[in-house]
Amino acid sequence: MLGSNLSFISKYGLEYVLYSFVAFVVLYIFDFDFLATVAFFVLAALVFFFRNPERELNNFDDTSVLAPCDGVVQAIDEIKSEDGYTYEIKIESSFLDVSVLRMPITAKVESLHVIRGTRVASTSSLYKKLNESLEIVLDDEKGNKLKMLHRLQKGAFTIFCDQVEGERLHKSIRYGYANNCITTLYLKSNVRINIKVGQRVYASQTLIAYFS
Repeated sequence: MLGSNLSFISKYGLEYVLYSFVAFVVLYIFDFDFLATVAFFVLAALVFFFRNPERELNNFDDTSVLAPCDGVVQAIDEIKSEDGYTYEIKIESSFLDVSVLRMPITAKVESLHVIRGTRVASTSSLYKKLNESLEIVLDDEKGNKLKMLHRLQKGAFTIFCDQVEGERLHKSIRYGYANNCITTLYLKSNVRINIKVGQRVYASQTLIAYFS
């Protein structure tokens, strides 16, 4: 199980955790007590950042849209976009939140783009231009579309995603990792929003909206 996407440590952080564990053991064996203590705390922090808890999928129907990440809802806005989206929902995840991303609906990955970049603060004027991001457009078998944009804030870890375009993924399945991130969901007019600003949401457990 270790190294799979079902282990208690996300597969995306396993290499970091193993290296820090080896460093701790070596430093401890050679009696570098101070450095071993530092390595131990680094190890504990990495296990925390890459924790991968099991989540029970609540019994929502097929029209439900679940949260793809843990965090707090910062904004719910009506928009007019060229690609037909009507609602924009922003969820901010901190360093302390579980960073594993989960599918909000059962759907095919219509498009997927990872843009590597910097990790400046979201208050910077360069945030949207330079920061690393992951954009995924989902299309279910009923023609309902949903776009997700994950953009990193300040942090030490990159975005991880090993899915591919054309792949069909089931609701709640893990599809990536983004620590200290702002996630923006774009929904079309055929939805009923089920959350409010300031609400804390949890990946695969909180109902975001229903397709009508």
